Amino acid sequence: MVPPARPFISIFERVPDPRQAKGRRHPLAAVLTIVVLALINQQNTLRQIAAWAQGLGEQIRSRLPLHRNRIPSEATIRRVLRNLDVEALTQAVQDWVEEVLTAYFPTAHWQGLAIDGKTLRRSQDEDLPALQVLHAMVHELGAFIRSQAIPAGRNELGAISPFLGEVVLEGRVVTLDALLTHRDIAQAILERGGHYLMRVKANQPQLLEDLKLWFDDPSPLSRAENRVYRRVIKGHGRLVCYTLRTTEALNAYLQRELGWPGVGQAFCIECRYTKLRSGERGTKVHYGITSLDFRQATPEMVLDLWHRHWDIENQGHWVLDVVFGEDQSRARKVHLPQTLSLLRRAVITLLRLFGQEGVTCTRARLSANVDRALSLIGLC
Repeated sequence: MVPPARPFISIFERVPDPRQAKGRRHPLAAVLTIVVLALINQQNTLRQIAAWAQGLGEQIRSRLPLHRNRIPSEATIRRVLRNLDVEALTQAVQDWVEEVLTAYFPTAHWQGLAIDGKTLRRSQDEDLPALQVLHAMVHELGAFIRSQAIPAGRNELGAISPFLGEVVLEGRVVTLDALLTHRDIAQAILERGGHYLMRVKANQPQLLEDLKLWFDDPSPLSRAENRVYRRVIKGHGRLVCYTLRTTEALNAYLQRELGWPGVGQAFCIECRYTKLRSGERGTKVHYGITSLDFRQATPEMVLDLWHRHWDIENQGHWVLDVVFGEDQSRARKVHLPQTLSLLRRAVITLLRLFGQEGVTCTRARLSANVDRALSLIGLC
């Protein structure tokens, strides 16, 4: 494992303590360290986190930044997380992840960055809607680089522009689902030194129609302008054949006539699948555009970027809901759900740095050896 530039625990030094100094019994770093260690050790709820911490032995307590070896209660942990400066914690985590990515991928070319939203469904209250969070996750590591709550009354589309302004885009390809396929978003990404790869669906009807007309055209002239790449993948009980067709012939038209900035390629992906057990067969066709031209991205790279965008669902949202129980969390007061959500994502990044077995197995292995978990966050 390549060590990060700074130990994980140093993140907490940059977060201001929301409490008054008078009567403060537990250092902020101690509270946040206990929450992170408990999340690593398979404790998902605040009640579980507090109970796990109370059971720590004297040897482990002596290595934590505690005051007189005292463990904070559930009420104290809840109160600290509820009132924490979420933006300061977000920025501290983001800076640390960027340092880690530089250490792991110092020469990475056009690093993929998936952006998508997620709803914390059980955070809904009588007076408050469920919290929605916008995430940016790097393809190569499955690391959450930034997580930010969507303000009440807005959706992903309304929150994406300020969100992009807080993320390093230079040298990265931002991959987006069809909901975020818009001209102004494409322009914002290009202006900040990045590239985009967008899926095209019915919310952009003219663009979708033009792509369908081109790729469905059987004439030899149209086909001669296309590059074709095929890949066969077997897994999860299915055999899938991907056929990617991509062209630069539409670039001028899409830029001048439809106003799509910086289009480098338009592409069509046909997925023919066979379910191995039942023999059932089917076909799905997807369309998209990217600002990467043929010199910057081969058809193989375009397919990789399109395919790996869905890691934010499979390696991100699924892990949060199934492994960390985020969708069942009832935390909803003030900043509590946002803070817990952010710490869960930081722990996922940390676990992916530690081992290649997957988050669930790595978590189980570390829970059997708290010493290793302490070393992982920088408490030797």
